[in-house]
Amino acid sequence: MTFVLFNQPGSSYARTLTNHIEDGDRSHVRHHHVTPVDPLESYLANEETIRERAVCDEPSARLVYVGEREEPGVHVPDCAFLHRCADDTGCCPYRETCAPLEQQSVAIYLLNIETGELDRFVFTNHTRCECKHAEDFER
Repeated sequence: MTFVLFNQPGSSYARTLTNHIEDGDRSHVRHHHVTPVDPLESYLANEETIRERAVCDEPSARLVYVGEREEPGVHVPDCAFLHRCADDTGCCPYRETCAPLEQQSVAIYLLNIETGELDRFVFTNHTRCECKHAEDFER
């Protein structure tokens, strides 16, 4: 029996090797030595990264579908970047979600392709986020 360890799961080598193994071709199977990981060191590094980079306070720019609000196919473009708080914006404790604390209305102009005029639409932009109990917050 041959065991293969990958330093980078999902790498092209890993996908290629997996395909060869599934096809019964074991000619590419090689042993890779992985440096042992200290569980505490790994935990602390991950915890520090989350604490520094995944705080639920700043919304992320998201591509949001804005076209065809009232009249399908009349306004372009169909999308705009708006800032949003969401579960993948920041890391919150169990049973909490990253939700907007502050919001601001923003005007976005879309081209009306029937009239050639710019029509003004108002959208909500999240400007600050916080962790809130999921059952207290409706998106």
